[in-house]
Amino acid sequence: MHLLAAGPLHDDGRKALTRYNFDNSHRSSGVRERAGSLSCRHDLAGNLKQISGSANTGNYTYGARSRLRTPTEGSAGTTIGIR
Repeated sequence: MHLLAAGPLHDDGRKALTRYNFDNSHRSSGVRERAGSLSCRHDLAGNLKQISGSANTGNYTYGARSRLRTPTEGSAGTTIGIR
C-alpha cells in the first residue's frame, strides 16, 4: 500500500512529493522523497526493529511484553539511553 503526499514547492518550482509505504499489516515500511529515503523493518510481534537511511541505521530490541530494551544507532552500535 502506498500514500503520496504533495508538499511545498522546492527552490526549482517543483512540488515536494513524499511516498509513504506500508506493509500488509498497515505498518510503515518506508518513506521516500527527493532528499532521500528511509526503510523500516518490524519483528513478528509488530515492534519496530530497524530504521535505515542513507546516513544512519537504528536498531531496536524488545523484552517481555514488547517493552523496548536496547535502542542502538550507527555502525558502531551506540546504545541510546532509556529512561
